[in-house]
Amino acid sequence: PGWSSSYGTFDDWSANGHSAIAACCGCGGGNSIASDCGVEIDGGVWTLVRHMKGFGGWGPWNDNLVGTAVVGVQGDAYSPYDWTIQWSEPYQFL
Repeated sequence: PGWSSSYGTFDDWSANGHSAIAACCGCGGGNSIASDCGVEIDGGVWTLVRHMKGFGGWGPWNDNLVGTAVVGVQGDAYSPYDWTIQWSEPYQFL
């Protein structure tokens, strides 16, 4: 798991002036991004539970996507800080 160096850098995957983190495929691919991008994906059945503030790494959490970590204060897709909330019964990750 993790970001392989063979993928290049996040900057290599930028689109229309948005970093790869801000312009992920599910959240608009460089188009306008809602503050909770989950409402724009697959009919709005997704929930934003984790956000990274910037480039590199996977954030300050170490729960292996189990949903037990709590970091920062819950924000939105534009938050200038890392945050995650607890969740249960994850069926899919995007």
